[in-house]
Amino acid sequence: MLSMTLTGRTLTEWNEIDRMGDSWDALALSRGVHTDLYDTYTWTRAYLETLGTRDRDALRIVSVFDGEELVAALPLTARSETRWETLGFGSRPRIRPIFRGESPREGILESLVEEIAANGVRELSLRWLPERDPATPALIEAFRTAGYETMVRQGGTECLAETAPTWDEHRKAFKKYDRTVKNFANKARRLGDLTMECFAPSERSSLEGYEEYVALHASGWKGEVSEKMNEHRRRLLEACDEKGWSRLFLLRVADVPTAAIVWFRLGDVAVAYSTVYQQQMAALSAGTVVMWWAHEKIFAEDRPALIDYLPGRGSQKDQLGPIKDPVLVFDAVKKSLVSGWTAPLKAKARSAAGRISRMVGSKKEEGGFPSRDPVAVCRITIDASDPSDDAHCEALELCPKSELFLTVCGGFASPKRMKDQWEEGDSWWLYSRGGRVVAVLRVGEVIERESVLREVVLVDATESSLERVLAVTAHAVGASIRAEVEPSFIAGGESGEGRPVPVHRALLPWPLPVS
Repeated sequence: MLSMTLTGRTLTEWNEIDRMGDSWDALALSRGVHTDLYDTYTWTRAYLETLGTRDRDALRIVSVFDGEELVAALPLTARSETRWETLGFGSRPRIRPIFRGESPREGILESLVEEIAANGVRELSLRWLPERDPATPALIEAFRTAGYETMVRQGGTECLAETAPTWDEHRKAFKKYDRTVKNFANKARRLGDLTMECFAPSERSSLEGYEEYVALHASGWKGEVSEKMNEHRRRLLEACDEKGWSRLFLLRVADVPTAAIVWFRLGDVAVAYSTVYQQQMAALSAGTVVMWWAHEKIFAEDRPALIDYLPGRGSQKDQLGPIKDPVLVFDAVKKSLVSGWTAPLKAKARSAAGRISRMVGSKKEEGGFPSRDPVAVCRITIDASDPSDDAHCEALELCPKSELFLTVCGGFASPKRMKDQWEEGDSWWLYSRGGRVVAVLRVGEVIERESVLREVVLVDATESSLERVLAVTAHAVGASIRAEVEPSFIAGGESGEGRPVPVHRALLPWPLPVS
């Protein structure tokens, strides 16, 4: 039992903070379903190691000790001597006081607030406090008791799910999502084997799969990982590997990395941290598949009591996270400041609301050809001529497999979206050499023995020139082909300005036999 000889300390020196890291993590992991990755010393250290000196100098770890035993902590940043806020605001979705057990023991939160006040703090902003945590109302009351005026408003919502006793029962509770995943997986299998690798500390370091994760992040709608974020996540995964917390799952289609997800497992809670996928393959919904297959792996290890999808909104979150309790924006100001102090807080609320709307529920863009401004192009006409080697071109009769392949190559959301881009009379042609598919081309209707190149998919990554491909295709089509492409694909020809036809490099192998 805790003695009530509690003393507050504010730690600012990294060496001092580092010494209590294990105790800090032990407190964070003791909180059952309120365990939060962002409350751990491990996350905090990975975050702080990526900051500049100025940010580290602003660090304030408000702590409570019973003798020499750490019993509570709250990581903050000093923006000035009298104004403090959440440590890592903008990089973390929640903050809460750290202590042992699901509910705070008497005197602990009061001691935290007293230590904050003893530092001369007149204004404190916390983004965001989870309403469902029993510590939240107790912390707010502790500030009021200490003479602070408080303002509380909703800043977003949680995205959580309590789990069923077994995977089969949990799967049935989300049967619509489960059925959707089966359909998407079957669709992806049309283009090749569908496999998932697991990188977990008991078998393989998560860092072994991290480079593929970074590459998928860059190729997806999220874009390249910033240098600072990359360093933070690498450090976090490395530290969490040592703790046994990290999991990285990598989904492959035809052995090509297509989607990945990072999870963390902390006691009773499993955290779905970050999903990435190859945007060009959006039609396969690989992100949906890897999310659900990772669930099954997490359950197979040891069923968590709660799955934390992190606050925010989105199609996947809304389907999988039925618990939408609020996360709160909390401001505390000393009463003695000035009358009418709520005015700046209301302005702050409006500012925060704008930030929240930008941070929550990002929307990804549809696939397909982007609109392009005129650029330098190479205009060339290729006459029909007999192929002089083993090159071969034949008309392609589209089927569900080939349509899906072309949809993925063009980055469309569905075959229908792809076909909406075609013009009447367009046809597809399959160019092969030595029994291997090299390119697939869409050409326009032949009019007076002339046709126009509409689109090219290069299946063989070694193919760099279109002249040879177009010459054989022109012979098969029985017409000259006019092409307007970027200069890098054709040597010579007439230079000009225009919108070149799309030339895609296929990420997946051709899924059908070659005649």
